[in-house]
Amino acid sequence: MEPHTSLITGQFSDAVPPILDGVAQTAHHYAEVINRSFGRSYLIGPKCPGKTDDPEFYIRYSSIPIPGSHPYRIGLAHLDASFLSTLRKIPFSLVHSHTPFIAGDIALRVSRMRKIPLVSTFHTQYHEDLAKHFSSRIIINSVLDHIASYYDTCDAVLVPSTRAVDVLRTYGYQGKTIHIPNGTDMRIPSPEQLMALKDEGYNSFDIKKDICTLLFVGQHRWEKNPRLILESLKRLKNKKITFQMLFAGSGPDKKAIISLAASLKLSSEVQFLGEIQNRRILQSLYAVSDLLVFPSLYDTASLTMREAAAFSIPSVVVSGSVTADLIEDGINGFLAENTATEFTKKLEEITSNPEKREAAGRGARESIYIHWEDVVKKLFQVYKNLTAGSPGDNPGTEAARRP
Repeated sequence: MEPHTSLITGQFSDAVPPILDGVAQTAHHYAEVINRSFGRSYLIGPKCPGKTDDPEFYIRYSSIPIPGSHPYRIGLAHLDASFLSTLRKIPFSLVHSHTPFIAGDIALRVSRMRKIPLVSTFHTQYHEDLAKHFSSRIIINSVLDHIASYYDTCDAVLVPSTRAVDVLRTYGYQGKTIHIPNGTDMRIPSPEQLMALKDEGYNSFDIKKDICTLLFVGQHRWEKNPRLILESLKRLKNKKITFQMLFAGSGPDKKAIISLAASLKLSSEVQFLGEIQNRRILQSLYAVSDLLVFPSLYDTASLTMREAAAFSIPSVVVSGSVTADLIEDGINGFLAENTATEFTKKLEEITSNPEKREAAGRGARESIYIHWEDVVKKLFQVYKNLTAGSPGDNPGTEAARRP
């Protein structure tokens, strides 16, 4: 382990725990691991009602809910005098934003006032969110221009997957990028630990031991492609193939997704378990599962695929999606076309061939699994290069182009 340094960094994010999405988890784990092993870091984000047991490195600012987008909130950081006073007292060496919006703007202002490096990670396919909320192409393009301009101001732009670069290019950003993968806090269990987790999983959930168990973990929203999952499962059921499907998570479209499952007469095969905050319980769920079904066209890098890999569970994803960047079909996971017919064929192939599934699971553990400690080692090297005063010396970065 590298010794602690004098670097003081900030992780600025519009989404922070108890939100469980990938951005919130990434920002949290960056700060947590840095504080434990590398230096000092703060997680800066909006307040969440009822959340009073934050780690000491959390700094929150006032916020209000976003209508129709629970649990996300709009930050009122620039109006929060107490927060701004606290922020001014921290001698940051570098700031890292996980958004080009409110929290990102705070990071940019701190960077300019202190004349310190600004790093930002491109996490989200913003075009999908914008298209859902705005019908005007003028508005969408204006926001995308803002996003590209924001990344132009940064000393380093990080991407969690190589295909995410292609998405970022479509927004207008043409600068350099650095690939820093996402990770997981879950450790690969020993055989004894795995057996104990399996026992806990079978005791906690209504799961049969002799049936192939399919799992989805993530936000319940249409952008994650749950319709493809359910329509494919309906076809699988019509083929008289036995399976059980578990959905873990919550989100704005959860009720509609449950309704679709009921209309497809899948209530006997599909369970909706809700949001699982307890990491031990989530580990026990992975321990009793055979395949992660994750056909999202929205994610830039799925944390759930890393978590599943810790338990030697392969993922099936859509060919050509950004998340497919990690997958070699049949080697460390599975690829399928984005149609119910083709996705069903792939699920039938996987569920009927446990040896092939287990081999891909071993491949996932060897090539997809990575712990946050190893991720932050790479991240911290970027930080050190930038704060040494030579951002251009860091492969893949370029000096700031601030006005």
